[in-house]
Amino acid sequence: MTKVFPIILTPAVVGYVVTVPDLDINTQGKDMAEAIYMARDAIGLWGICEIDDGRSIPEPSMGTITHEPSEIISWVDIDFDKYRLMNDIRMKNEPLPHYHINIFFSHEDEGYIADIPDLKNCSAFGATSQEALNHVLVAQKLWLEEAQASNMIIPEPKYRPMRYQVG
Repeated sequence: MTKVFPIILTPAVVGYVVTVPDLDINTQGKDMAEAIYMARDAIGLWGICEIDDGRSIPEPSMGTITHEPSEIISWVDIDFDKYRLMNDIRMKNEPLPHYHINIFFSHEDEGYIADIPDLKNCSAFGATSQEALNHVLVAQKLWLEEAQASNMIIPEPKYRPMRYQVG
């Protein structure tokens, strides 16, 4: 199943921030090519998670995309079946470490924030706690993939909330 989603590329200090308005996904890249690649990866991962959870992937919007004059509109295609196959091969025999996830309501953001303290800057937003959890699981997977691709040391899960610490 292949779909084509609109994306908004917003110039940043370094590279581009990418928004996928139909799916409420954000990612970024150091240049336009990487930003589009990251958008495709985020859409693919989001899509197979939705399918695995028994939900359908919405049809992409075909209308006018509201954006600022400095932003660029583009389209990203993704074949979810091929993405799953590629993802399954990549993840075989590589279990994800079990990291603690904090989820809390933010009055300032008017939604839920989920973060993984052991993974620097790995957090996500959602209108519900479940949505925030789904988004941070996607962020965790992408964080770990980028760390592995960049030969970074992947931290062992160590964070424990104060209420679980003894002593």
